Amino acid sequence: MKHFLIIFVATIFTHTLLGQQEAAFTHYMHNTQAVNPGYVGTREALTVTALYRRQWVGFEGAPETQTVTIHTPLKNENLGVGFSLINDKIGPLQTQTVTADIAYKLRFGNGRYLSLGIKGGVDFRRNTVNRLFANDEGDASLAVDPRTSTFGNVGTGAYYYSDKFYVGASVTGLLRSNLGKLESGLAKQEIHGYFITGTYFDISESIEFKPTALVRVVPNAPIQVEMTATFILNEKFTAGGFYRGGDGAGLLAGVYVQPNMYLGYSYDYSISNITGESNQGTHEVIVTYDFVLKHNNIIRSPRYF
Repeated sequence: MKHFLIIFVATIFTHTLLGQQEAAFTHYMHNTQAVNPGYVGTREALTVTALYRRQWVGFEGAPETQTVTIHTPLKNENLGVGFSLINDKIGPLQTQTVTADIAYKLRFGNGRYLSLGIKGGVDFRRNTVNRLFANDEGDASLAVDPRTSTFGNVGTGAYYYSDKFYVGASVTGLLRSNLGKLESGLAKQEIHGYFITGTYFDISESIEFKPTALVRVVPNAPIQVEMTATFILNEKFTAGGFYRGGDGAGLLAGVYVQPNMYLGYSYDYSISNITGESNQGTHEVIVTYDFVLKHNNIIRSPRYF
């Protein structure tokens, strides 16, 4: 059965190459650089974020993702730069993405800004289908040599924000690079579109509420909407829930260990399809740290965006 599950995952992945191809994150609100290059340099600090996602625990060959992002404003505070590394694995297929981002910030006064960014990078994809075990000995579909392919990835994004609100739109995969051949023809990298928004406001002296949302649009795949509601207690602890349309729901929790360091965890479970019947859910952990750039500048309260 385990061997069958691996082959099943690989087959599903192959036939959805024309649909969603990029990794999804529950902590999208803390990992904005991964989907929008306009975000880089907006936190007025050198920000490092590390994320680990283990999807469908107990389901052999299930997706597993690690990301590291770093971004900072330059001496010219209107410019920001960033770099990211994403390692995404599902079954016998593995993708490593290395990108660089640059953004320019326009100031509108009253603490409002519009940041315009571009993203450029390289994707390295490798298959090891030949390592799978077939139920039927001599199955020709697994007689595939290990293959590594390299192709470019370009994107752009706009990010409008103030200290209590943000909205952004971005696209990636603009080069539409060739990924390989399927029975139905040539598979291409699809353009992915993202819309993000969020805000926060006071409920009481000690409780704040932060709703956020992400919309993902990919050709040949259903539009996916994620909605998250987070409560913040004493600028220290966070707790909330989220819903991902067509997939599942779950819970998030976190703590600001220091005003410039956030540690978060989420658990989600598939409720909209049969996937949840074959695994123990999905776990995700994230750490974000802001390095202060000026000696006389101290982060006294957490940055929520």
